[in-house]
Amino acid sequence: MNYVKMCRKFVCNMAMPFAMMFAAFTASALVGCSDDKPVAGGASEEPSGLASLENITVAGRALNLSVSAQLMGKGENEHMTVFSGTAYAEDAQVKFFSIDTATFEMSEEPFAQVKSGKEGNFEVKGISPESPYAVVEVSGKIAVDAKNPYARKSSFDSPDNSLGWTTYRNVVDLRETKDVKVNILTTLAASRTVGLAKSGITFAEAKVQAEKDVLLALGIRDSLAAFDEVSYSQKSSSIFPVFIMASYLFSGSSDAVDLAAADIAENGTWKALTYERNLDAKGTERDFHLLREMDFLALLGLGLGDIRVAELAEKYFFNVIGVIPMRKGLCTDDREGEKNDFGSFNEFVCESGYWELHEKESVYQKKFGTMTDERDGKTYKTFTVEYDGESRTWLAENLNYTVDNSWCYNDDQANCEKYGRLYSTWAAFDIPRDTQYIAASWANDSAWYFEVEDAEDYANAYDTAYDHLVDVLDSVDGQGVCPEGWRIPTPDDWGHLLSAIYEVDKNANIPAALKSKTWTMGMDGLDVVGFNMLPSGFADRRIIPDWSIADGYLEEFFPEDGFTRTNGFMDYDLGNSACYLLYGKNGETVIRSTNAVFQVGGLVPCIDVSNDGKMRVLQTEPEYGNPVRCVKN
Repeated sequence: MNYVKMCRKFVCNMAMPFAMMFAAFTASALVGCSDDKPVAGGASEEPSGLASLENITVAGRALNLSVSAQLMGKGENEHMTVFSGTAYAEDAQVKFFSIDTATFEMSEEPFAQVKSGKEGNFEVKGISPESPYAVVEVSGKIAVDAKNPYARKSSFDSPDNSLGWTTYRNVVDLRETKDVKVNILTTLAASRTVGLAKSGITFAEAKVQAEKDVLLALGIRDSLAAFDEVSYSQKSSSIFPVFIMASYLFSGSSDAVDLAAADIAENGTWKALTYERNLDAKGTERDFHLLREMDFLALLGLGLGDIRVAELAEKYFFNVIGVIPMRKGLCTDDREGEKNDFGSFNEFVCESGYWELHEKESVYQKKFGTMTDERDGKTYKTFTVEYDGESRTWLAENLNYTVDNSWCYNDDQANCEKYGRLYSTWAAFDIPRDTQYIAASWANDSAWYFEVEDAEDYANAYDTAYDHLVDVLDSVDGQGVCPEGWRIPTPDDWGHLLSAIYEVDKNANIPAALKSKTWTMGMDGLDVVGFNMLPSGFADRRIIPDWSIADGYLEEFFPEDGFTRTNGFMDYDLGNSACYLLYGKNGETVIRSTNAVFQVGGLVPCIDVSNDGKMRVLQTEPEYGNPVRCVKN
């Protein structure tokens, strides 16, 4: 099949419905065309230097990256799993095609082919091409790594250790390049390179101009390193963040890349109208700032010292959203400062050549203040929420007042300074530690676990102790550990807070609206009202009775993996979640807001926000340590 016919086949494929865009196909074009006749009058070049191309060795590497996130499981087991491929799987097919120096038509059959080794490396020896110009094409699966950085335990194993099928390519002058790099960027530029060379400029000039056109099509106006410099060993290269962004943008889909390449080959621009839906579907991942998520960065061999690379990748990605789906075009000098809405809480602002995503300043009129706890002299930031004619003032920090049965995470004072103390039920509500309830709880659990004959009697004893503790909690005034004039938030307080957020955006992502802008690396929130929620984790300080310790019991219910043991106890989830105690009654809690209802039955409820982007009302254990916020009476 000649080069022009390949073009016609690709154009026909472009007419497939959008739903078919991501179906696997390998047909692709390297130039735009309009009929079956070979194109004449191009940049005809004599094949000078071919003597140096006899019995040569060409080596290289095909570099691939695919990353996406999806929700796995249901209910309390729901979590976010990151699927990522960082290279071609072993045995990818590598083919070398010649390009005619006069017509720039690609040969129908490859003049060399080989299978890649691990990590996409390949090498061919003793080849003597008839033209210095070659298309190096690599087709194969992506080696995949599935991670679950947001849940407490990883629970997903890839069934076949592979993800998708991609075909990437590069166009090279073998007189100049015998170390070939193939990646998503070289693929986007390949068609444009050949088309420009055919127009009359030299191949070297065409390659440089094609790369500039690809960057401009993505809204990037900077002069960056050549696409051939994309390498895991050169992460400091200015082009590496663009490689991360483009790989994330196209999600490893050959079809999507080929469609974009065909657009760019035609006139240097990317229409991408059919790709807008895919960009919209990445909303959840945008909320998570996935490109700055630490597990993702670790896959690239990046650490905290390389965070600037990830920040640039995210900057380029958001700029693409401004240029393509928002159809705002390039952020040029004459548009400096221009603003465009992006949802209820954000806007894109043209700054120094890029569309930058910012929180709107005037969406929610934040009212901040301070209060001093006279008990120990600590000063806390506060924020005030107004909704439906009512005004309520909250602490904007977790309480850090020392009482018995409260702890710093991992007994580290620095954690108390950052995240506040973690309070047991006894400490939070200022009630005596109920040893009867604790003993009945352990006895009931152990009796059923060990299948003792009188398990039902233990259950009855637990129910009696449970009812007694409910009565005690219902009798407290709600101040608990809070300063004088303040109280532990009630379901009504939480409902008022959430309704205030929903008033601005009825589809608001509540966890994102509450979380601090520095929640964790790559998982930052919007902090819409000033709540400044931080992932303080839990302190598990349950005292285990000697009679409950038996072979196999601790191993099943107290696994060590993923937990920090402190004096025989376990603190966990620092950096992953926070579950705020609230003052419910009658062993059941219902939070009603204008747009959502949260309900849970249980003795000690808490509002839980985790890295999976969900908010829940959970039942926590009286012996657990949880963060506490206070609301002014």
